[in-house]
Order: sequence, then C-alpha cells, then structure tokens
Amino acid sequence: MRIAFFNPQGNFDKNSSRLTEHPDFGGQLIYVREVAMELSKLGIEVDIFTRKIIDDNWPEFKEDFDYYEGYNNLKIIRIPFGGNKFLRKELLWPHLKEFAEGILKYYDSIDKMPDFVTTHYGDGGITGAIFEDITNIPFSFTAHSLGAQKIDKLGVNKFNFDDYDSEYNFSIRINAERVSMNRSAFNIVSTNLERFEQYGHPLYNDVVDVNDDSKFKVIPPGVNIKIFSAESNELDKVFGKK
Repeated sequence: MRIAFFNPQGNFDKNSSRLTEHPDFGGQLIYVREVAMELSKLGIEVDIFTRKIIDDNWPEFKEDFDYYEGYNNLKIIRIPFGGNKFLRKELLWPHLKEFAEGILKYYDSIDKMPDFVTTHYGDGGITGAIFEDITNIPFSFTAHSLGAQKIDKLGVNKFNFDDYDSEYNFSIRINAERVSMNRSAFNIVSTNLERFEQYGHPLYNDVVDVNDDSKFKVIPPGVNIKIFSAESNELDKVFGKK
C-alpha cells in the first residue's frame, strides 16, 4: 500500500531543519513527520510531498528527494512550483494547481499511483481536491487550524476585512477549506470539540455536516515517549525541573 502526504508549506528534510524558526515550520510539520514515520514502520510506502526551494537562504530544501535515517519506506519528494524562492504559506495559493500537476507528473514517471492521499492545512487540502479531480484517488483532510477561527480571534469585520485579507488571504483560504472538507473522504480531527465547534462554524456549515460520523475520524495525537515520560531525564535538568 502507498499513501501520499500533501504538505506544500514549510518543508521537510532529514535533519528536521528550521523547526520553530518560522511560522510555517511548526507543529503541523512534526505531526506529519511522526505519522508518516509510524505508517512506514507498518510496511506502508509513504511519500511526503512538499515544495522544492532553490534559495541561498534555504539551502536544505533544494534537492528533489530526501529521507529520514532508518525509515526505508518513507520518501520526501520536493515538487518545484511557484518559482524558486521561499514563499510563506499565504503566498502559495495561486500555485497549488501546479503543485498537484507536479505530483501527478512524478507518479507518471515511476508508473505508480498512491492508494490514498492524506492532506494537511487548507493548501494541502485543496491540492488533494485538485489531484482527486484528475485521478479519482480519495483523500483525507486534516486542517490543523481553520481560517474561520483565526478571523474570529483577530476581530475581522466588514470594515477591516480588506486589510486582513491582503495579509492572510482569508477569502482564498476559507474557500479552499470549504472545498477540502466537502470533497474529502473524511476529515481527521483531534477531538470532538474540534469537530463540532471548529468545523461547525457558520462559514462551513453548508458544506459539511458535523453530525455525519462518516465524514469525521477523531484521532487524538500521540505522545513521543522518548521525550515525555514519568521518568526524569537530562532535559528536565536543563529546564530546571525539581
């Protein structure tokens, strides 16, 4: 079995470079990396698709392929789209059709296709919807965060919407999320609270039914017991645990 992860923002490499150094290099990348690793340990062929960057300020992400040591079934595949330079996630939206087409071109080149696609954040989700439209391969959608909640927290209203939209591209993001959660085979959430409150926001309630169990899979994130445990370790000493 082969599963593809679509994650256009941020990036992945064998050293997990840049994590926490930029808003696009946070918990979402760790989530994708850890899930992909665990699936690969089960014997599943896993492809993480992300963006190829040819930029002297981001030298870690210029090669077409990368890997994680010891995970022989897992491959990082970087697709060129949106030019060469690093782009923050808010600027990727116009280029995601090119991303989906690049993924298809890769699979055509190896004469294989994935059995399933899992997509992450709205940009990955809309890429999955485009890819599904071309190939009929189903996808899941994991939002990680939704634009509607960010709009609420920022206090966006009809008087300041244009200013916020020029910075965060909310009009594109919300529509991408609506398509993603509607077209997905199912939506993956961490809790039922996320399912009913976040996906139940008025901006989404005409495209997904939060009461439809077939459209949601509640999968609580795991804990890395190599880092978090009941036993004290060197990290506890560094951070002054008593």
